[in-house]
Amino acid sequence: MQNRNDGLMMAILIPCILVVAVILWISHAIGASFASVCSTAASLVVVIVALAIIWRFLDDFGLQILAAFPALGWPTIWPVLTSIANGGNESESSFRPWHEQSFIDSAWMTWGLEVIFVALLCLAVFHEYRRRRYW
Repeated sequence: MQNRNDGLMMAILIPCILVVAVILWISHAIGASFASVCSTAASLVVVIVALAIIWRFLDDFGLQILAAFPALGWPTIWPVLTSIANGGNESESSFRPWHEQSFIDSAWMTWGLEVIFVALLCLAVFHEYRRRRYW
């Protein structure tokens, strides 16, 4: 067995450290916990990759795929909103019964925007249906 160091380890390690540093900077900048921003970043990468694969095979439906991103990506951001509302802590680690629920963490914010994003997705699908049917 050979033990040669051809720089592959550094080529993998440096981008990983940069990604973690950017996620840490974002979590401090918005006042959220690092764990919630990390899980959200991973979920958003999965959503972006899945939509990119779908776009590769269904390139005629670009508007619908673009409209699907906020509808699928918005629920992954909810843990970050909960962390911001809890003062940068995870929701499980901070118990504050004397504080009211903030608007950022309320159902009006989370589910209200999700309804708007799904409505925009439905509008994009309906627009494509009408365009293909009548033209």
